[in-house]
Amino acid sequence: MSRKRFVLFFVLVAVFVVSALPAAAQSTTITVDTDVLFSSVNQWIATFLPVLAIPIGIAIALALLWMIGSQIVNAFKGRSSTR
Repeated sequence: MSRKRFVLFFVLVAVFVVSALPAAAQSTTITVDTDVLFSSVNQWIATFLPVLAIPIGIAIALALLWMIGSQIVNAFKGRSSTR
């Protein structure tokens, strides 16, 4: 068997195998159990929400302190707060 015929034979075999794959993969229904996923997500949210709330609260507090501090400084300098 020559090299050309050998390659042609395997190309044809590959074409037949690939064309048969979609027919074998078809199914009438697909069932996915989402209860495990949602219960895991709920556990992660319950764990990390308080952890994330602390830095967010600190950032909001610092922003408010910065705003109030600049308002006080502007009041003593006689400037208006709106520009």
